[in-house]
Amino acid sequence: MKRTTKFAEARQQQDASETDLVAQLETIQLKDKQLQRFVDDAKEYLAKKDKELVARILRKVDPLLEKIAKKRDYTIIIKDPNALAYLSPKADLSDEVVKSLNAARD
Repeated sequence: MKRTTKFAEARQQQDASETDLVAQLETIQLKDKQLQRFVDDAKEYLAKKDKELVARILRKVDPLLEKIAKKRDYTIIIKDPNALAYLSPKADLSDEVVKSLNAARD
């Protein structure tokens, strides 16, 4: 009888341990979902802010680009660097635009 009782007690402890492990696993899975949701929300927020900041910068840069283009008698200015196969350093307006922006800020 003692042997059966010890076996039953051991089985109850094992069942309790398994129940605890299942509960812990469910908690971890829930926390993982919450973390993934937080990360996704943060990425979405950062992408939105990035887009807003780029738009703000472009609103300031566009008039300067137009002014420089007219001064240099350019027909076209491409703002998307991914659209270019090659750009001569002589045609790169980046430094001039940055200087104009800094001068307008001062």
